[in-house]
Amino acid sequence: MPARTLVIGLSPDQMDHGDALHVSQTYDFMSFDDLSCGVDLTAQVISPLMADRFDAGDVATALRQRGYKGELIVMTPPLPRPDMVQRELAQMAPDMSIRLVRDTVH
Repeated sequence: MPARTLVIGLSPDQMDHGDALHVSQTYDFMSFDDLSCGVDLTAQVISPLMADRFDAGDVATALRQRGYKGELIVMTPPLPRPDMVQRELAQMAPDMSIRLVRDTVH
């Protein structure tokens, strides 16, 4: 289990603290824009599937460009074909482990 979890584009009250996520207790929150300033590449990363100014594909691409090869957890609403989303993200970031987790907060 990672020592830290980097949360991009979500606030603490938007996080799912249920059993769906088994992540560290240390969260570092940042905006998508701050991702370009640098990121601890050892951290596990959580991102929403869609946000106002970015989506999980943008996050996966930015992380890949920085050499990240860890786990990207994508918080999703109910999806009719999550397998399609999973495949698309995996194609964008083949060196990352991508996991979709249904957001139970909203």
